[in-house]
Amino acid sequence: RLAQSAPATDAVRTGTPVLLRTHADCQQRYPQTATWMTAAGASSVGDWPLTAGAHPTGVLELMWTRPQPLDAAQQAYVSAVANMIAQALPRARRYADEHARAAALQAAVLPTHLAEVAGLEIAVCYEPADAAHGLGGDWYDAMALPKNQTYLAVGDVVGHGLPAVEDMAQLRSAGRALAVQGSPPARLLAELNMLTRHASQGKYATMAVAVFDHTAGSLSHGSAGHPPALLRRCGGDTVIRLDGCNGVVLGVLSEASYAQSQVVIAPGDILVMYTDGLVERRGQDIETGMMQVQRHVAEWENDASLHDACRNLIAALAPPPRRDDVCILGVRFR
Repeated sequence: RLAQSAPATDAVRTGTPVLLRTHADCQQRYPQTATWMTAAGASSVGDWPLTAGAHPTGVLELMWTRPQPLDAAQQAYVSAVANMIAQALPRARRYADEHARAAALQAAVLPTHLAEVAGLEIAVCYEPADAAHGLGGDWYDAMALPKNQTYLAVGDVVGHGLPAVEDMAQLRSAGRALAVQGSPPARLLAELNMLTRHASQGKYATMAVAVFDHTAGSLSHGSAGHPPALLRRCGGDTVIRLDGCNGVVLGVLSEASYAQSQVVIAPGDILVMYTDGLVERRGQDIETGMMQVQRHVAEWENDASLHDACRNLIAALAPPPRRDDVCILGVRFR
């Protein structure tokens, strides 16, 4: 129940503003309120109901240190401000609820530490965009497969918020299932393209995928509109862009074919896969960003912690404030 004899509660109860222009007005109508007005150093107080729907849900309360004989135009202005606040509050609550659901789903889908795979040092670093831009659809994965193989992937669903996180979760799960079934990168991307295209019109995603064959010492890789992965040869003198087989973004075409390439891996080589938040910035073309990543990776210390190296890369090239999520998946082959 609402408390009795208070300006704010009367404004909510009646749905009309309560304006006390002087301390004497308040003392006459609301003696208890006059006491805290004195303590607060206020001479005038006004409460405007926040109404969004049939009933007020709160109040906008203003206090002044000097008496305020607000005229009709001034009262109308404050009422308009109160109305805008009333309309914004439900949207803010819905956004907060959606953000919480998206964060919970993202936390459930994206582990902070990936499972260990024999013969590989795997590091993942993920940094979300600023809260003002909402959670994004970046994802990463590394998983041991049958036949002594390992599945590696990073991807990025276009958009932000709960829909992007839901789409990300679906694509990540589907990619894992296809990889377990033995789909090579080209076929895996083609299947995910069909899923993306037919599941929801207007859904798009980029993805880079690789499968490492431990027995053969070879890495098969493909891409769907994603920034190319880097392969740092042992010693760091050579950093190769794996950009020879980049296909169309997932979801653009009903049917799309993808290519894949294969590269021989030597012990000590490092694979670096990342999302576009690392290389896209206002006022800078993406090629410049990719060259910066390539240069930084070439300068890594051979025996440095891979996780620290990835985290330092984000700090150097994508410091806050961030407009987009940033994800790096690093793999050192033993």
